[in-house]
Amino acid sequence: MASTATVTSVAQNVASVVLLASLSSRLGFRVFNDATADCYVKFGATASATSFTAMLEPGGYLEEDSYYGGVDALWASAGAGSARITSLT
Repeated sequence: MASTATVTSVAQNVASVVLLASLSSRLGFRVFNDATADCYVKFGATASATSFTAMLEPGGYLEEDSYYGGVDALWASAGAGSARITSLT
């Protein structure tokens, strides 16, 4: 069971950006896409529109409870908004 929740935001970007670094003590994480474009989230390095784990539409949500490696993302187009991330440890 998690005892700490750390909330961060990463601004919408058309280049791959790091949402979460690897953290062996992480118990899970949540990502909410409040941006204006689809967000391609990848478990691992360098997300792209053809190499991703999940695609979150605007308002989309991802919940993961067993992966503690790095997580990257990019958006389909430029615009306003962010990925709102909660990391559980």
